[in-house]
Amino acid sequence: MPRLRNVAAAWDSLRILPALSASMHKGQSGRVLVVGGCFEYTGAPYFAASAALRCGADLAYVACTPEAAVPIKSYSPELIVHPVLDGSSPIESLGRVTELISRVHAVAIGSGLGRSEFAGEVTKAVLSECAAQKKTLVIDGDALFFLSESPEILPGATAQGSSKRVAESSTHRRFSRIVYRAHCPLWDA
Repeated sequence: MPRLRNVAAAWDSLRILPALSASMHKGQSGRVLVVGGCFEYTGAPYFAASAALRCGADLAYVACTPEAAVPIKSYSPELIVHPVLDGSSPIESLGRVTELISRVHAVAIGSGLGRSEFAGEVTKAVLSECAAQKKTLVIDGDALFFLSESPEILPGATAQGSSKRVAESSTHRRFSRIVYRAHCPLWDA
């Protein structure tokens, strides 16, 4: 019976994958932007972007701090790394991230982003911009931390019909902190 379940799962997966054709060009089967990566954390955005490629995306972009760009790029030549998260010029940085968001189908934010004040501003701006551009969004790592600290940054970004959402939490503790801080009556954290 387990074998039949695997076959059924594989068949279901094939129904959601886009059909490939010889006339398609790179990027038509998926473009993903990972917003994350700072001096201390370079592995998380690399793994997030690499996972997107392994799942079938054609292009994976990483928007990170200048200090994280070289290590992330050295992990994989497949990734397109943009060192645009420069805390010394936040307005310019956010403008560059907004332009990158417009190029992609989905955005993942938080992998190795760090917990600086600037990272919090980036998180808020990306959530808002993804809602405005109706992008699919994956919220991970440090972005979940900022969401747990200020749950109000998400409701405006999740207005009815504004965007598809996927919130990912790798630990019970992260999810519990968000639910507790949002005063959600599911359980006590």
